[in-house]
Amino acid sequence: MKVILIADEDVLTRKIALGALSTPETEVVDASFPEEVLRRIQQHSIDVALIDADLVKQSPTLCQEILRLSPQTRRVVMVLPDLTEEEKKRLDADEILEKPLTPMNLLRCVANLLGPTSEMEAKPLHDLERQQLLQYARHLAQLRREDERKSQQLKDAHARLQEFEKMKDMFLALVSHELRTPLTAIKASSHLLNRMLRDAQPGTKEEKLAGVSVSLAAATSRMESLIQELLSYHAVRNGVAPFELRPADLGALVLSVTRELETQAAKKNVEIRVHQQVENLPLIQGDQPRLREAIHHLVRNAIHYNVEGGRVEIGLELVEDGLQLTVTDTGVGISGAQQENVFLPFYQAHDVLTRRVEGVGLGLAITRHIVESHNGKITLAGELGKGTEVRVWLPLDPPEIHLTEFTPVSPEEAQRKQPAGGAGMFEYSRELYAALEAERVKRRHLEDKYRTMEGTFLETITALVQQIDMRGAHKESHVERVILFANEIARRVDPTLPDNRDFQLSLLLHDIGKIGVAESLLQKVGALSSDEQKQMQAHVSIGSEMLANIHFLQAALQGVRHHHERWDGKGYPDGLAGPQIPLWARIIAVADSFDAMTQDRPYRKALEPEAARAEIQSKAGTQYDPQIVSAFVECWETIMNISHKTEAAARVTTPE
Repeated sequence: MKVILIADEDVLTRKIALGALSTPETEVVDASFPEEVLRRIQQHSIDVALIDADLVKQSPTLCQEILRLSPQTRRVVMVLPDLTEEEKKRLDADEILEKPLTPMNLLRCVANLLGPTSEMEAKPLHDLERQQLLQYARHLAQLRREDERKSQQLKDAHARLQEFEKMKDMFLALVSHELRTPLTAIKASSHLLNRMLRDAQPGTKEEKLAGVSVSLAAATSRMESLIQELLSYHAVRNGVAPFELRPADLGALVLSVTRELETQAAKKNVEIRVHQQVENLPLIQGDQPRLREAIHHLVRNAIHYNVEGGRVEIGLELVEDGLQLTVTDTGVGISGAQQENVFLPFYQAHDVLTRRVEGVGLGLAITRHIVESHNGKITLAGELGKGTEVRVWLPLDPPEIHLTEFTPVSPEEAQRKQPAGGAGMFEYSRELYAALEAERVKRRHLEDKYRTMEGTFLETITALVQQIDMRGAHKESHVERVILFANEIARRVDPTLPDNRDFQLSLLLHDIGKIGVAESLLQKVGALSSDEQKQMQAHVSIGSEMLANIHFLQAALQGVRHHHERWDGKGYPDGLAGPQIPLWARIIAVADSFDAMTQDRPYRKALEPEAARAEIQSKAGTQYDPQIVSAFVECWETIMNISHKTEAAARVTTPE
């Protein structure tokens, strides 16, 4: 008996092969992923293996492994019609079978490799093909209807996310106003102070002030760069500044960027090497300012994440009707698990709340968007301790993509209209298959866009929360410490909470409403008046109202609105008492209070941690939930370790 393997992720494809190839003289086994293919090869004596090209892409050595394990197995790779001859050769297959599959295609392919069996010869192939095609078309029509339904759901979700984008725009406008305006004054004052103190004598107070002034100027410059990066990402991501395609000289842009960044490289003792072939290359059609921005981010990252005395190599060459830019560094490198994540907005190969590297992690996200908007590709490779290599390929002439719409009739109607013999049904199925693939492409695009928009929205809020944190009287890592403290407390109350996405969002956003509180009030020296207390207390209502219309943040609102409620009912804003207060809010209340007590404020010195703990214990049953206080005391040693580590890290990153 002959044994045939059909390997494809698509259930429908496997069903068609099973129906067409199963006879008394042939056994058909199936697999849906590369590892399962190799198991089937080891379990059975496979005569023909029909393997989808996507599985070969997932495991490029799959065909070689099959040959090694079973030399007699004939390998057939199933591909889409648009594959080039060169790409087909690289698949290392005995035969190539183009999709869409039909029973006739399958039978002929297997017969060519094995010779027709008596069962195959006896079957009325045309009748079989017509019958199978009708079933195939029905399946395709059903799948297309399902994909259309999913696409509509995604379109609805996309419409909702557009509302979230409006809120993000509001945040960006606020941060631009709230930070840029005082920065202008700080920058001017710093410049004036520098001029006044530039002739300070060694050993005097003026010399010390000059050092402080230099640190102030550097910090102001970093903050200005951060704000510009946020606004630049917003402009690129949302099409505020549309791309203008004109002839662009990538070689000239590379040389311009490297000259601009020579000073930064020299400060870190990093050597920049530009290969000779960056000049005299063909121009590409692109937006020159945006392409320059992308190159700037790549080279700056290569310098920024390099080691002292390291090297950055930049190459540009003509590859496959396009130009390939390669930026290689000898820096810290990136682990394989993190390499795809670094293209996400605000990701820096570290936790978004605890990273200690300058910037907000938008450089590669901006670069990828610019590259893909030019129909290019960007890839990253490297490993920890051995540096990183980023490759960007841009076409000389970006192709325009036109999608045609196809609205097929029902399979039954198509069958009535087609001539005998199945040829018409084959064409119908080919069109239907193409329509299904187009619908899947659109759906995948919508899914990617949804995930990107949701991720961008959340990460933008994260970055802005950090900036809001810096406006307050406490140190800038307040939110980070509250999150860490609260997670330790939560682990003793409910071990699942540290892994709960909504709980983490609740921690992150608990003070988001302070964006609506005047900075002068947040940093006031002395006790607040009655009116000022009301303004300060309003931050919980402001925060919950800001987030009220965002569906996926609804669960997180309980921590935002209620973390200042009291166990005895005397808190705000709603006067909830006891178990009426959401659990997450009760946990945040203890973590937030402990951090506030142990940090210096303009109107008082910080309490010692033990004194703060005693204060919280004394208010168990009145201000705080006794169960949460017990959990807080239980994890005291861990709380202290976190406190020491965050304080040490803050000292390292704060100029003396």
